[in-house]
Amino acid sequence: MSRPLSHTLSGLLITGCVVLLWVFSPSVQAAIPQKAEVFWVHGDTLPQHLVPKQPLGYNRFNAELHREGLWIISYPNGLPRQWDTYADDRLNGPSLEWSTSGQLLAVRYYKDGLQDSAELLLDHSGQWVQHAHYRAGQWHGTVTTFYGNGKSKEQRSYEHGVLSGISTWFYDNGNPMAQYPYLAGKRHGRAQYFYDNGVLEKNEWFEDNLSVRWETFDLDGKQTGSGKTKKNP
Repeated sequence: MSRPLSHTLSGLLITGCVVLLWVFSPSVQAAIPQKAEVFWVHGDTLPQHLVPKQPLGYNRFNAELHREGLWIISYPNGLPRQWDTYADDRLNGPSLEWSTSGQLLAVRYYKDGLQDSAELLLDHSGQWVQHAHYRAGQWHGTVTTFYGNGKSKEQRSYEHGVLSGISTWFYDNGNPMAQYPYLAGKRHGRAQYFYDNGVLEKNEWFEDNLSVRWETFDLDGKQTGSGKTKKNP
């Protein structure tokens, strides 16, 4: 099943993680789902200085007793639970999380201790739950959540943690439900609402987060009403 993505998963290279994983046990290899290929398909890259030239081991400290390199936590059954990459005791690089059954649950990327670049969250069946972009620990770019059938549920756009641009909600059939324009975290501009078959139901205009006017339509596209909205004091 294809997955809708508004942007490429910039900055995150699952291939780099897989190279590390592949060096270790076959049980770990088996835990990597085929969905991981999507990161390679979309051409994401990891800064070369964060890609180890060769695996030197894991769960190690540097001379200052700070965590350095790959750190692994496993379940009692031997399958991986958490893989984190450290530089001088701070998360710096790929981070992966698995369920007890070996299902990949999360792929994250850190820079200087803060989430940076793409994040992918999955449920225990391997279905995508959320895909987000981060910069310096804040949402930056598109954040998409998914229905259980794999279709997009919501897509929001952020700039440094603040809603900006068009945010869209969807019906579970894939058609848009509503679209809101945001400027600096506030609704500003024309919002649109749709029937579940994709036909426009309503236009509504916002100024500085306040509704100022609206117009409605029936399923045949005929206008059924319009008016102005009194601004809140």
